[in-house]
Amino acid sequence: MLVLVLRAAIWKRAINRWSALGIALAFVGLYLLTVPSSSTPNLQSIHRGDVLSLGAAVIFAFHIIFMGRATEKHSWRQIAVVQTSAAALLMIITVPIAERAAVVWSPTVISGILITGFLSLALSFSVQAWAQQFTPATHTALIFSLEPVFAWLTSFLFLGERLGTRAGFGALLILTGVLTSEEKGSVESLPASPDHAGVPAGVPEFETKSKPGLAGVGTR
Repeated sequence: MLVLVLRAAIWKRAINRWSALGIALAFVGLYLLTVPSSSTPNLQSIHRGDVLSLGAAVIFAFHIIFMGRATEKHSWRQIAVVQTSAAALLMIITVPIAERAAVVWSPTVISGILITGFLSLALSFSVQAWAQQFTPATHTALIFSLEPVFAWLTSFLFLGERLGTRAGFGALLILTGVLTSEEKGSVESLPASPDHAGVPAGVPEFETKSKPGLAGVGTR
């Protein structure tokens, strides 16, 4: 949702109605999936962690937007290497400042470093940089909204956790939102007559990424 708001407010990017509907469905689904039904919204329930989470969401939205812009000018491999190196360097600098903890090497610690360093950092940056060559930032944000759905599937398969009716409906809304944006949103953004460059007239540059036939046209 933040990606849609930021693109419209800062870059004046118009979003077609199906993409907007998909994002709205995913937002409601995310709320139902992650917020307990017993929770009542009030200012007193807002804590420091909530504010930090909101700030992280804003930063992550900017990251998705600028990643899409960067893939138009640079190789996804270069972007992945730069991001991974920068993240590793920042962690090396900040971890000793934030926490003075002695490292006790063990198979658990080593496996944790490998999982967080390679799978959740290097691999995720690489896959995201590669994928955002072909899909716009709004669709990328919707795909990322599937994270809690996959988290539940993992907990169900490995821990046997069950999903309640409310959370299950939320997961269904997220999936519906993603499919709505990917299928309907992509079709609606294609006008009938192309311009002289081969890109349909009136289609914003970031929208052409989601069309297989237009991959690489007008974006390199």
